[in-house]
Amino acid sequence: MGMEDRIVLDSTVLIDFLRGDPEQTSFVQEHELLGTLFTTVINAFELYIGAYRCQQKENNLRLVKELLNRLQILPLHPDIAQRAAEICAQLERDGNSIDFKDLLVGIIALDAGCSVKTDNKKHFNRIPGLKVV
Repeated sequence: MGMEDRIVLDSTVLIDFLRGDPEQTSFVQEHELLGTLFTTVINAFELYIGAYRCQQKENNLRLVKELLNRLQILPLHPDIAQRAAEICAQLERDGNSIDFKDLLVGIIALDAGCSVKTDNKKHFNRIPGLKVV
């Protein structure tokens, strides 16, 4: 199993999974067995925001926690923050700025040798060297 098999699931994919989307559900189940699924602390934050905004807060918090327990969660280190800031400034200079949460997720994934599975390919494709699934 090579590094190319390591996949960070972005919030769009995780939300689809929580909503029972069949494509994302089978993807998660298939890759979970290989132990190759990751997400980031940024995505955990985004999922928790969604849960707290909902009517069924307690149930959604439980579902988010259960999902996050199934994944390996990558942290945000200061050196990754610096690298993300450098790329952020470069993208802004080029007129290609992207949402800072997507940028952080992408750089965390890149640092961990992971690709990113997302429904938001447009943003993630702007990050140099990042493989988008």
